[in-house]
Amino acid sequence: MDLKGNLANNKGTPDITVTLSVLGTEIAGDKRDILNIFWTYTNKPEGFKTPYQVPLDIAGIDKTKLSATGTLDKWVVFTQDNTTKSFTLDIVNPAKPAVKYYTLSSDMQFGEYINVINGVAHTYGTTE
Repeated sequence: MDLKGNLANNKGTPDITVTLSVLGTEIAGDKRDILNIFWTYTNKPEGFKTPYQVPLDIAGIDKTKLSATGTLDKWVVFTQDNTTKSFTLDIVNPAKPAVKYYTLSSDMQFGEYINVINGVAHTYGTTE
């Protein structure tokens, strides 16, 4: 996905690379897939500080263990406006694709000291 100057709010900000992965995890014997969203600068500008990351051992995530069965098309719905080039990524429940967990908008700002991500966390009852 190329955001180079396509969106008014993103002009003049460094390009980023976003990686989406479905990872296989096991917590207390319960095996389940999770969606991992990771970003970094495509070509980090000289002198820019690298964004802080929670160490993977603290987060309990091994990004090398990809899911054997989970695929991105079950987790992510991508929609793009061909005129404005704006987009949304809807993160959905793979078992119930109509249930959205999170919506990520292309209206983002990434800088050395501040990152603004326009996202919506969808909340539901405890059964989802």
